[in-house]
This record gives sequence, structure tokens and C-alpha cells, in this order.
Amino acid sequence: MEYLDIVDENNVLTGEKRLRSEVHLQGLWHRIVRVYLFKIIKNDIYILVHLRAKNKDTDPNCWDTRFGGHIKSCESIEEGIRNELIEEIGLELKRENLIQGEVGKGDNYPNREFSHNFYYRFDVEINTLKFNDGEVQEIKWMKVSDIFESMEKNPNIWSGGSTTFAQVLRVLKMKVRDTESAFKWIINILQKHNVPFQIKGGFASRLYGVKRELADIDISIPEDRFEELLSDVKDFIKYGPEQYLDEEWNIKLMTLKYKYQNIDIAGAFEKKNFDKVNKKWVATPSNFENSVYMDVYGFKVPVIAKGDLIAYKKLILRDVDIFDIEALSK
Repeated sequence: MEYLDIVDENNVLTGEKRLRSEVHLQGLWHRIVRVYLFKIIKNDIYILVHLRAKNKDTDPNCWDTRFGGHIKSCESIEEGIRNELIEEIGLELKRENLIQGEVGKGDNYPNREFSHNFYYRFDVEINTLKFNDGEVQEIKWMKVSDIFESMEKNPNIWSGGSTTFAQVLRVLKMKVRDTESAFKWIINILQKHNVPFQIKGGFASRLYGVKRELADIDISIPEDRFEELLSDVKDFIKYGPEQYLDEEWNIKLMTLKYKYQNIDIAGAFEKKNFDKVNKKWVATPSNFENSVYMDVYGFKVPVIAKGDLIAYKKLILRDVDIFDIEALSK
């Protein structure tokens, strides 16, 4: 018989334990663990997916992106991960490869559970794995983009949907993103070609002490210097270099992706932004001469002056800009 520890609606242990069958029958809150095995080849994330057994209670004979199960009574989270990986695929846990994710709350009465999500970097040949408990029929590596395509075209063959998987993947990308390496890489290239530049955007905001999640590294360079960088960055280009136009920017742009960190290289002097207050396009050339030099990851780099950054963000006025303006103005 399998007992589970009961938690309250805030994921706090109540001290009570109940049979697994009772937990599901009575809609009692409990904990599960989910582990996503992944590897990275170049800039692509691959997930180890498996075909669930034909006799599973839920989603039999469906593909699944995660391993795991219920955390048994008196079992720690790590013990639960270790035991589930051994039981399902014969994998001995190495703690240094384990990355903690978020905790999800699923209230699908009578199945009410807190899912403790983890990611496991796994680069070993999959033929070393063993299906010990009969819960897994088959395993294979799938590129993330192929998983999304399959989930959209054939949702009935998957346990779990694309929306949940997208949320899990968002966290994984944040965990494996190497901002420091990406910054050093692009600064070395700029300096190699003697290209003048200025750090801007959210990265500059963080350098001035704003505490928020970083989306990308924003760097402005002269419009006529893009071509000089191409030989070094061509394998990492996601967009451009070309003129980019949307509701907020009219700008020459090249977007790079290095170690899962996006880098936006933008034209510095021949650009326009839409002024949301006055409802018109205005020229917003960078002021390199007013740059503030800061030490960042071992480099002394030119950063947009705080006043210029605030003025720039007051034109665009997205939610993130309003947040930054308030923090920068303190």
C-alpha cells in the first residue's frame, strides 16, 4: 500500500498521511515530482520523451515529456526524484545535473496536487536506461520545436498540452541561459573590429540597479558597421541585419542568440521611436559621447546615461518601461 503526505492549499504539510487511493478519491492536496531530461546541441534543446505504458490510469499509450510521480509519505523531494528515476528508467541521480524549476498548483478535483518541477541535464546514451517498473514502453530524443509541432497537430497522442509545456520550457531557458558568457562573447567581437557601441535597454537598467528579469542584451552600434560583424556572428543570427518596423521601433536590427541569451544589436543614429504621449514618430539617435563607463564581467563598457535611458523609456511606455522608470528615478 502506498501512503502520501497531505498538504494544505498552500503546500504546507499537515502531518497527516493517507492511502493514495483515498487521496484521489477525496480530493486531498498532495505533492508530485516532475523531471524533464534534456540536452543542448548547439542552440537547440532536446527533451527525452517517453511512451507511457498501456495500463496507466491516466493517458495510457501517450507520449510524455516528463518523468516522475507521487512523493511518498516521509520521502523528501530529492528522494522522490531519485526513486522515480531509478524505478522508471534505471537512472542514478547525479545532483550536479539537477536544476530546480517552479512549483505548479493543479486543482483538477478530485486530483489536487502541487507539482515540483525539475530539469535534469542528461548527455549519456539512452541505451543505458532500463524500464524497470513497466511504466515506460519507449523513449526517444525530440527537439523542442518538433514537440510543439506534434502537440499542435496531434494533441491526443500526448499526456499534457503545449501551453503547460511552453511554461515549463520558459523556465528551463532561463535556467540554462548564460548571460555572462554571451556578454563577453559579443563584447570581444565588437572590440576585435573596433566597433563603437553603447549598452542600452533592460541590461542598462539592471546595471543601474533595477531588479527584474532580463530579456535580452541591448547594444547600439553605427548603422554602417553591421557587416563587419557578420563573419563572427553568422551562426548565431536569429534576425537580420535589416530594417525592423513595428508599433514602437523603426530601426536597423540584428538579433543573435548565444548560449540561450538573446542579444539585440541595433542601429544607433538613424532610428526612430513612436512617442506614445504625443502620438508621433520621433528621431532618437544615441548619444555615445554622454556614455557612462561601467565595469561589467571584467570589461569597462560604455552604458547609456541614466537620464538618457529614462527619457528613452518615457517615449515607449510599455509596462516594463514604466517599471524601469519608477525604479531608475528613485
